[in-house]
Amino acid sequence: MEALVSGARLTFGDLAERSGLTMEQVAALATELVSKDAAAVSHR
Repeated sequence: MEALVSGARLTFGDLAERSGLTMEQVAALATELVSKDAAAVSHR
């Protein structure tokens, strides 16, 4: 969560590596955060 709160632009791979979660877990978390307007996804 620290990486997300910092506002850094990270890929799902970056988040998975930093958190120890799988890509599927990161995708599920991102989906939940975006659906609740707590985060945004953008293309680089």
